[in-house]
Amino acid sequence: MKNGTVHLEGNAEYGACEKMSNGTVSIQGNADSHLCHEMKDGTVTVTGSAEHSPAKNMRGGNVHIYGNTHGACSAMKGGTVIVEGNDSDNCAWGMSGGKLLVRGNVGNYPGVYAQNCYIHVQGNAGNDVGFEMMSGVLKIDGDAGRNVGSGLKGGNIYLGKRYESIALSARKGRIYVQGKQVFPYMEDDLISKMCDYMFKW
Repeated sequence: MKNGTVHLEGNAEYGACEKMSNGTVSIQGNADSHLCHEMKDGTVTVTGSAEHSPAKNMRGGNVHIYGNTHGACSAMKGGTVIVEGNDSDNCAWGMSGGKLLVRGNVGNYPGVYAQNCYIHVQGNAGNDVGFEMMSGVLKIDGDAGRNVGSGLKGGNIYLGKRYESIALSARKGRIYVQGKQVFPYMEDDLISKMCDYMFKW
C-alpha cells in the first residue's frame, strides 16, 4: 500500500500491511502474524490482538495495538509501536531502532540483543531483562524477575520497583533501580554489592 485509507471490519490476514509505505489502515479485529513486516511509513491501528512479530523488520511509521501481542518489534529498525495489552517472551528481540511502549506486562527476555532503541514497559517483566542488550534504553516500571542485565554489553536499564537478582554476567552498560545506579559496582566493594543485590526483593 502506497497511500489512501483502509478500514477493515474483521480480522487481518498474515502480513496484511507488509511493505506499506504510506496511508492509514484501521483493523476492527485481530491481526495474523507479521502484520507490518518491513513497513516503511503510515499508520496502522488494531483494536484486537496481534499474533507473532507484528512489527518485524519495520522501518518507519506508527502502529497501535489495543490487545495483546506475541514478540512485538522483532528486528524492528524504526518507527513507533504502542501495545495497550501484554506481550510475551522475547519482546523487542533484536530491535535496532525506533520506540516501543507496552502498557501491560511482558514475559522473559525483554530487549534481548536490542540496540539503538527505546523500550518502555509500564507493567512487570519476567526473567533476563535486557539479555545481551548492546545499547539503547530499556525501562521497566513494574517488577522484574531474575538475572536482570544477563550478558549486558551496553545501554541503560531502568527498573522502577522490585527485582529478584542482578546477573553476574553483566559486562558493560548501566543498571538503575528507582534512580540509583546498581551496576557497574565499585571494585573495592564488589563482593558486598553482589550479595546485597543478588538477594534483594
